[in-house]
Amino acid sequence: MPDVTGSHAAAVGLDTTWDGDVLMNMEEDLPVRQPTNTSSVSYFIEEYPGASEIFGQGETLLDHFYNDGYSHLRDQFPYYPFASHSEWELASFLLRSDLSMSALDDFFKLSMVSSTYSVVSPIWSNQNQQIQRLSLSFSSAKDLRSRAELLPSGPKWKCKTWNTRYLTKHAVELLYRDPLECLQSLLQSPFVKDFLKFTPFRLFKTAERTVRIFTEWLSGETAWLMQVRLHISI
Repeated sequence: MPDVTGSHAAAVGLDTTWDGDVLMNMEEDLPVRQPTNTSSVSYFIEEYPGASEIFGQGETLLDHFYNDGYSHLRDQFPYYPFASHSEWELASFLLRSDLSMSALDDFFKLSMVSSTYSVVSPIWSNQNQQIQRLSLSFSSAKDLRSRAELLPSGPKWKCKTWNTRYLTKHAVELLYRDPLECLQSLLQSPFVKDFLKFTPFRLFKTAERTVRIFTEWLSGETAWLMQVRLHISI
């Protein structure tokens, strides 16, 4: 249960008037659970009885990561397909940057990107210094991109030609990602896997249920009414 003591929680007077006599009668016929005191704060919760529940355990993005075809290599190389944590940090920075593939290739051509070389110290002119170069395991933008594509990915971008009313010099292309795949990717996040909730509920400040507390969407009337309509249709 999320913290409802923050600025997003608002207490208002309970409004029991709903649109539609059928929905009002339906609610009266539903079995109502006794509100229970939450563990973290002294609020009382009333969940909609018989609402959807979670069955089984799905896979998160990390599960895909540990079960892919390269998981055995990570026993010896934890950052595979990269050689080390430092290399992974640089690869992540380059891939997230606005640099084009051509600009990345220019970066990999810099003399400091591989092996070691000697320079004369500007302070002690008679002393040579060995400068450790980056010594990366990849040497081109294509190689870097290929390694990144070995990792489990999120929703893939798709492209289709967009028909226009008027002629254009070049074809108009629409780049998009499937909304269902995006939603699935969000639900697979290991950060939210233990906090998913699909049951509408009402939160009250006291056991008398005279003051209503609204937090996330499931605590509102819309989610409750949708469940009532679903119950009627069944």
